[in-house]
Amino acid sequence: MKHRLLLIGCGNMARVHCTAFKEINNLRLVAAVDMDLERAKSFQQSYGFERAGTSWEDELEKGDFDVVLVATHWQVRFEIMKACIEAGKHVLAEKPLSMILGEVESIFELANKNHVKVRVGMMERFRPMFLQMGEWLKKGYIGRPHAFSFMHHQSSGSLIPEHTEGAWNYQKNLLKGGATPNVDCGIHKCDLVRMLSGKEPVSVISHGRKLEADAPSNNFTHSVFTMSDGSIFTLEDCYSRNTRGFIHMWVLGDGGMMQFEYAGSHARPTPGSQEDCIVIWRREKPGTETYHTPAALKPVGPQMESFLKEIEKDADLNWHYENVTKATEMVAATVLSESRKEIVKFPLSAKDRKDIGKLFWK
Repeated sequence: MKHRLLLIGCGNMARVHCTAFKEINNLRLVAAVDMDLERAKSFQQSYGFERAGTSWEDELEKGDFDVVLVATHWQVRFEIMKACIEAGKHVLAEKPLSMILGEVESIFELANKNHVKVRVGMMERFRPMFLQMGEWLKKGYIGRPHAFSFMHHQSSGSLIPEHTEGAWNYQKNLLKGGATPNVDCGIHKCDLVRMLSGKEPVSVISHGRKLEADAPSNNFTHSVFTMSDGSIFTLEDCYSRNTRGFIHMWVLGDGGMMQFEYAGSHARPTPGSQEDCIVIWRREKPGTETYHTPAALKPVGPQMESFLKEIEKDADLNWHYENVTKATEMVAATVLSESRKEIVKFPLSAKDRKDIGKLFWK
């Protein structure tokens, strides 16, 4: 079956998606839409879209596609997705779908009502490294996991001033509307810890700081979740001109430790590696075991291929809707904890949800 795609939003993540889409044989790129017509035309030329424009409403009137990729900022996604779903189109949206929890739930209810499929870009579930780790954790390779740690600093600092400002302006756009790095980037890790541990959060305490006066919100955030089995999940994200790129991720069990690293030119642990890497230390065995898994910049290709199959099979995606809802609640709770300067407990109360709604704006 040949699927036809409308792209709404021609930014950096859309480029990542479209680069991968070139390798998907049963996906035809119909229209690229952006507020900036020249940017949309650039996508048309670069990736082979049949047409380019500035109005997604006009494209819905034409309707000669069945799948929509919404790659805009989160503040406008709800209205766009609502219109696409009501028009009978399947939707893949970038994360977070929304930071207004009621909007997240409303979109999934609307999708079921209109018998269309929705996916939110929780793409790390398709990364071979995490799939392999999940298998090993289930087999008890490091015993029972007691601590998960994801620390990720993304630097916009550069020796070239104009590069620094360009990167920082991009990061500031991600932090509009009350979002923090734990919201924009950390939502992946919240989803992964639930996947890897099979456990739900019980509480979170979070602290944040503005490292730059012009940051729209806290651009350094450190959160500690307690999970339902007593394990600890530490989440730290930073977007700043005042840091260097830094990633440290590991799982600590009562029988050993599993450290994992994305591919890249950093010496973590193999300089220039084009594969993700898992290093395991087990108390019962001397030395370490090192494994490499296939890697991509972002696994958006397998995500879309899976979504197209789910559409064709009319698969029930309520499990995915639940995962997205849970991960969104977790990152929203970190912002609430920062605001209250106290522990927030799960499940969120009606007052928690109301207070979260006051912390995010469009």
